[in-house]
Amino acid sequence: MGYQGEEVILGRNCSAEEWQAAFETAFEDGEWLVQEFLTALSFLGMGPDGEIAPHLLIWGFFSFGEKFSGGFIRAQKQASGSGVVNSASGAIESIMLFV
Repeated sequence: MGYQGEEVILGRNCSAEEWQAAFETAFEDGEWLVQEFLTALSFLGMGPDGEIAPHLLIWGFFSFGEKFSGGFIRAQKQASGSGVVNSASGAIESIMLFV
């Protein structure tokens, strides 16, 4: 039920013990979501400071019921840290327009 990445745990960035503890907590709470992490090619993008740098992109698609309803993209400089991409740590957000 967290937001802005505060409860995001990247399995590839933690020890087996940390991952097991996170799994047990989530399972006990009953409020969790698992997403597959796919490594993508970096994207050269411009940050708010005007600097061109490699960015990580998060592509988020959503639906209501069985109907596709849209998507968003978050982009954050690769060198920014944990691998969690969110607005609280400086990601730029944009919606996607579909025709």
